[in-house]
Amino acid sequence: SVGATSITNAAAAAANQDPDLQRLLAKVERIGATTRRLDSVSNSSVAIGNGSNSASAGLEPVLADACSLSEMIRCTSELADRVSSKVRQLDCAKSRVTAGLQRVEDIIDLKACTDGVQKALQDEDYEIAAAHIHRYLTLDETVMRMTADASEGSTLEASFEVLHKSEAVLKDIVHKQFDLAVQRQDRASIERFFKIFPLLNLHQAGLEKLGGYLGGCLREQCEKARIAASSAAGQDGGAWAAQQLLQLYEAVAASVEVHQPLVETFYGPGHLFGLLQVLQNEVDAQAKRIVDRFRSLRDLDSRVRLARTSATRHQQSQQQYGPGSQAQMMYQQQQQQSQQLDAKQLDAVLSELAVLSSRTELYLRFVSRRCLTDWAAADSKGGGGGGGAASGAADSESESVEQRRQRKLDDFLGKCAVTRCIQKLVDEYCLLEEHFMREMLAKAVALDSGVGGSDPTDTRLADDAFFILKKCLRRAVSTGSADATCAALNRAADVAEAQLIGALRSRLGRGFPSGWVQDAFGSKASVEEARQAYLAALNCAEACRGNLRDLRRLLESDTTTGAGRRDREKLLSCLQAMDAGLGEALAAIVNEGVECLTEISLRPQVKQILAPLSNVSHVITEEELLAYEASDPWVEAACLRIGQLADGFQRLLLPPLFDTLLQSLAGELVLRAEKLIARKQFNRLGGLQLDREVRSLAACLSARAAWSVRDKLARLSQTAMLLGLESLDELTACWSDSVMAWRLTPAEVRHMLALRVDFRQDDVRRLRL
Repeated sequence: SVGATSITNAAAAAANQDPDLQRLLAKVERIGATTRRLDSVSNSSVAIGNGSNSASAGLEPVLADACSLSEMIRCTSELADRVSSKVRQLDCAKSRVTAGLQRVEDIIDLKACTDGVQKALQDEDYEIAAAHIHRYLTLDETVMRMTADASEGSTLEASFEVLHKSEAVLKDIVHKQFDLAVQRQDRASIERFFKIFPLLNLHQAGLEKLGGYLGGCLREQCEKARIAASSAAGQDGGAWAAQQLLQLYEAVAASVEVHQPLVETFYGPGHLFGLLQVLQNEVDAQAKRIVDRFRSLRDLDSRVRLARTSATRHQQSQQQYGPGSQAQMMYQQQQQQSQQLDAKQLDAVLSELAVLSSRTELYLRFVSRRCLTDWAAADSKGGGGGGGAASGAADSESESVEQRRQRKLDDFLGKCAVTRCIQKLVDEYCLLEEHFMREMLAKAVALDSGVGGSDPTDTRLADDAFFILKKCLRRAVSTGSADATCAALNRAADVAEAQLIGALRSRLGRGFPSGWVQDAFGSKASVEEARQAYLAALNCAEACRGNLRDLRRLLESDTTTGAGRRDREKLLSCLQAMDAGLGEALAAIVNEGVECLTEISLRPQVKQILAPLSNVSHVITEEELLAYEASDPWVEAACLRIGQLADGFQRLLLPPLFDTLLQSLAGELVLRAEKLIARKQFNRLGGLQLDREVRSLAACLSARAAWSVRDKLARLSQTAMLLGLESLDELTACWSDSVMAWRLTPAEVRHMLALRVDFRQDDVRRLRL
């Protein structure tokens, strides 16, 4: 090894001297490393081969076990097939045995029915006879004939013949006995034979018989009530109609309450609709008789004809003279004097029509609710034993069944005579209610225009008008008909727009007398009266806005109580439309009126009040500032005049309207003051004086109005603050202050700062805002 080492060292020394030898030695080294890796892989492959041989030897028992298991499964499968075949044979045999036993039982039952029905008929025990016939009807006669042999065929035929004859005889007896019980008013016998009809598969006939009997009872009750109320009807002129209709509906409800358990017990759930169909014929006849009598006593056709003629003439007068004009109002007053419809009598008729409609709507909802509940009970009883998968698959089908039933019920109630009769009354009610609203509003406007020299804050017109609207609309809600209520809301909006708002717009359209021209051509009394009339109309418009909000809240509460989702959405939509239309019209009237007051009365006064500001110098010394503080040159007098002007209007305007006018006054003061300030020059002390003056003006206005007036004066206050800055550096801190919301633009700020004589114009222009 020492020799090898020495040889290696010698080779390495030689390699260091010869580069080619060095490359050969590196190559030899790589070949040696590769040889060593191949030897390692060769050893590993031998180990893997030995492992594979041992694993192959271990798989042979597994293969044998798998073959054995496969054979066992095949044998089990063949055995299961043989067992299944035997089970099917047993099931078939069992079915045949069951069918045979059932046939034996049917034959025994047939024999028992044949013997029992004859004896029961002889003994007049009709319930037992009907039970035998019911059992016979459950048998499949065709199958029994097909399976009968020759020996028993004649016996079966004889039994069937006896049962057929007995069935016909029993049906005839039941019909006759029921009719006889109705003639004798024997309620026990009526119920007895009514229970027999379903045993004979005569469900519809039984319901028709009971419906006819209950209809006769209704007819007798209505006749007695009509005779008892005949004298009272002659005295009160038809108010009995609502009472008689209520008695009719209550009688139907009582009959349903008494007989529905009987129908459900012996006929099963789901048959109440058939009974009500029969009973509704008599309800229609009696209701139509009551309504016809009401129409005759109230002379309803004549009233409707007059109302329709009046509506046509009113529309023509509006097109000719314009809504709310003086000529149109005079024409309408002439029509009121010539027409024959008395408002007091018409009010009573409208109330009775509303009661008739409301009670009919209650009755129809009662019938609908009872029928739907009865059908739901039938579904729950019939579907109680269904499986989960079957019920899940039938969900869409059951939904369509519910829709068909609802459509069937709606069609029945919509086409019945009482619905058509009351619908006609509701249509006529809407026409008469519109006429009543129009005439009463016209009368209220006429009475208000006839009052001279009254207090401008007296809002009797607004109160009377919305009292009429509230009365009419709540009466429409009381009808219980969503369509009638929506029609009344729409017509109320049109009538109020034409009568009330048209009159207010016409009065305000004459303008607020300024006093210059009127004083020259008229007396002071007439000018003052015109001013009072203008302010009264403006106050009335503002009061109408408040009354409209109250009316909407009241009607929202009334219309959403007891109404369905679809009807509620329809009613709220019509109510919102009425509120939006009238609210926008009234707001426009008030805004135009305040603008007229501002232009004619406030703006000239503001010019006179702020006129001294242009003559007062604001480039002052400290001595002058102290002198101004001791004896103010103009702002105290201005605040006094502003207070007198505001107090004068405060006595003549409603509080919300006065606040609006005071905000308009503040806006005029700001606009005029900004124009005057823009023409002046200031130093710092003059800016401080201006700030003191602006604060005095703000205090004067805020003492008479809400804080919103201070918001109107924010621009003027910021202008005074800018003019009172000590240096331009202070503006940078103020402008970056996130607390203050600046109302002045950067250009306006530079313009105001340029009014300072002690600020360099170049410094102002270089400000970065």
